[in-house]
Amino acid sequence: MKQTDNGSAARGILYVLDNLATEGRLITERELADLWKCSRKKLQHDRKARRGVRYLKIDGLVRYDPADVRKYLLSAQR
Repeated sequence: MKQTDNGSAARGILYVLDNLATEGRLITERELADLWKCSRKKLQHDRKARRGVRYLKIDGLVRYDPADVRKYLLSAQR
């Protein structure tokens, strides 16, 4: 995710993640890439390198739990 000076992007992402978590919905790779303004290739590379956000594979599809994404984002800001 690209850094901003005032953290407004991070707050917006946390808001979206909280709403998705409330709905009990998992995030797709494309949704996370859009949310973080990065490429799907970067997420794929991070998974292959065993770094980045914890993910689930369901029937061969990658999904992210909003709680895990939120936890990763908050730990990366420190």
